[in-house]
Amino acid sequence: MINNENMKKFILMLNGPMCAGKSTTGELLLNEIKNSFRVSSDKIKWLISNYSKDEHSELAYRLTLTLANSAFHEGLSLIIDSNTYSAKLAALNYKELAKSEKAKFLIVNIEAPIEVLTKRFKERLISAKESNSKISVTTIERMLEIYQKYIEDKDENNFTFDSSVLKPEEICKKITELINIE
Repeated sequence: MINNENMKKFILMLNGPMCAGKSTTGELLLNEIKNSFRVSSDKIKWLISNYSKDEHSELAYRLTLTLANSAFHEGLSLIIDSNTYSAKLAALNYKELAKSEKAKFLIVNIEAPIEVLTKRFKERLISAKESNSKISVTTIERMLEIYQKYIEDKDENNFTFDSSVLKPEEICKKITELINIE
């Protein structure tokens, strides 16, 4: 485990399309980096009864941001699973939060070719059905819309890792190296 007590706090946004590996990477980083807090609006939204994308997306984002602010001000570094709804707005808010405490701010894209993402999405649908789990996106068409939004909004200046080439552990190692660069 990396002990970041001697390193400055940081805010890391994991950006990318559905099924790219953001959650897996975020979980690995959380287990790897001491004094860090993983922020996920995908987790928060399921805490809202009768969650509806149209009705509750903005609320889930605001709740996520509030929770992240609290954790950061309590001394924890943030690992944020970004989502398409709030990626640009979140980047601005988290960048300002990092700036307020002179913390490092980093956005990393995790992605894979569309064929790989589509295959993973189909596997996710099957897994959710078998385990009776709730998922918010249930059609290939919606998954492709979200993918297209990611492509349109993607900042090519961010570090990008291809999860069809690199294992989650390898991506995690590369990200921890980026965080530690002064």
